[in-house]
Amino acid sequence: MQTQLKRYAITIKGKVQHIGYRGIIESIEKKQINEDLPLPNLFSRIATDEYYEFGRKFDIGLDYLDGIKTDTGDIRGTLGDMKGTLEEVSGGIGDVKNTLGDMKGTLNSIDKTLGTFVGEQREHNQRLEKILEKVSEK
Repeated sequence: MQTQLKRYAITIKGKVQHIGYRGIIESIEKKQINEDLPLPNLFSRIATDEYYEFGRKFDIGLDYLDGIKTDTGDIRGTLGDMKGTLEEVSGGIGDVKNTLGDMKGTLNSIDKTLGTFVGEQREHNQRLEKILEKVSEK
């Protein structure tokens, strides 16, 4: 059999801050709460086992969260190592850039040399054509 409990909401108005303060109380309002909430007569072992199960699951979750904290700490160290490596790569890229600049200068020099050679070859071919014309006339 369910025990019927009466519950009330109490509102105190006045200069009351907390328990133990002895100020002027203007009014006390008392309202009965009529919601029916069934309460068990005794706490059963089943309810206790459920709470134990919840606690066990929370412990497992906390262990996972603790592992995540450790893993993210390792990531911070790895990221620091990567930063150093990236700085080294950046320096290497600067060296490659300088080398490419030197190669560009060399290629420009080769281009000028080949341009001069083509001009000289054209003149040489014209002289050979004149010689062939003279030989063919004879």
